[in-house]
Amino acid sequence: MTLQQFERRQQFLTPQMYETLKAETLNTIETFKVNPTGVGDSIEERRVYSYAILAENYLNLLILEYTVGNSLPFIRSQIEIVIDYYEQYGSKLRSYHKNINLPVFELFTIDGYWAFEAACAVILLEIENDKVLQEYLYYPKDLVDFYQTFTLKNSELNFLKNHNKLSIKAGEKSPQQGYWFTVAKVNSRQHFNLGDVFPDFESDWGDVYWQFDGEE
Repeated sequence: MTLQQFERRQQFLTPQMYETLKAETLNTIETFKVNPTGVGDSIEERRVYSYAILAENYLNLLILEYTVGNSLPFIRSQIEIVIDYYEQYGSKLRSYHKNINLPVFELFTIDGYWAFEAACAVILLEIENDKVLQEYLYYPKDLVDFYQTFTLKNSELNFLKNHNKLSIKAGEKSPQQGYWFTVAKVNSRQHFNLGDVFPDFESDWGDVYWQFDGEE
C-alpha cells in the first residue's frame, strides 16, 4: 500500500521521509537478526543486545506505520511482533545476567512527536473525559478512542484465554483448528487444522504472523 492511500496523522512526514525511515529500519532489523551488536564483553552478551535493537526497531516501525496513517486494526495486528521481540530480549537479558527483575522496555516516542504516555495515563487511570487533551496535535486520540470502543469477539477471547496471545508466527504450528488470516497478504483467510504449519512469505515487515479468526 502506498503513502498516498493513507491519511497521514502527522503532515510533516513526507513520502520520501517515510520511505527512507522504513527502509533504514527494516535494514537494521535484517542486519541484527543475523549479526551481534558491538556492545558487550562476550559474543553471548552482544547477541543479547542485538535482540534489544530488534525489539526497539520493530517498535519504531509500528510507530512509523501509525504516524503515516495505517489503520488501527493493522496496527493492532502487528503489535504481536513487537511484543514477541521484547519477550525474547527480556528472556535472554535476564537469563544472561541471572536477574529476573531487569526491565526491558522504556516508553518513548519517535522523534519525540507522539504523547503516548498521556494516552497510557488516560487508559490506566480510567479518565473518561479527555477532551482537553484531544485539542493537542501530539495526543494520539484515535488510539484512546479505539481502546474505549473496541471489544474482542468471543472466539478471540477464548483463544486469548487458552493461549495468552492472539497471533502465531509463520513457521510455527497451529495451536487451534479454525480460520486464520495475516495482514501481510490480501485475502489470506483460510482454514488450518490443529498442528498445521503456518506458511511464510515475503512481507514489508519481514516477519509474518497469523491471527485467529474463529471456527466458522
